[in-house]
Amino acid sequence: MRKTLGAGVLIAGVAGLGLWGANHQAGTMEAKIAQAATGVADGAIHRVETRVAGRDITARGIADDAAERDAIIAALDEVHGRRVVRDEIEVLETIRPYTLSATRGGGDTEFSKRVQGGDVY
Repeated sequence: MRKTLGAGVLIAGVAGLGLWGANHQAGTMEAKIAQAATGVADGAIHRVETRVAGRDITARGIADDAAERDAIIAALDEVHGRRVVRDEIEVLETIRPYTLSATRGGGDTEFSKRVQGGDVY
């Protein structure tokens, strides 16, 4: 009888502490992770938004290139307490260099653009 009662008290105690921790500490942990993730995202060139659900971080936004995206994800991966980082950052396409010129004559303005390796538009 004592062993059964002791096991029941132990199980109830562990369950009670787990429930208390989930209700009282989870919000604090999520807020700290969200604050750290926002600090990382604020350093990005373009706007990057972070969303924290529990201990999971989701990053959305735009990066100039893959190296910038990788740097942001690596910094988010270093956030203490995070479980997983979801990458939803879009990398901008690289365009060929171009030259834009404008010529004004006789009251008209003529614009032309030359793409490197391409024709005049």
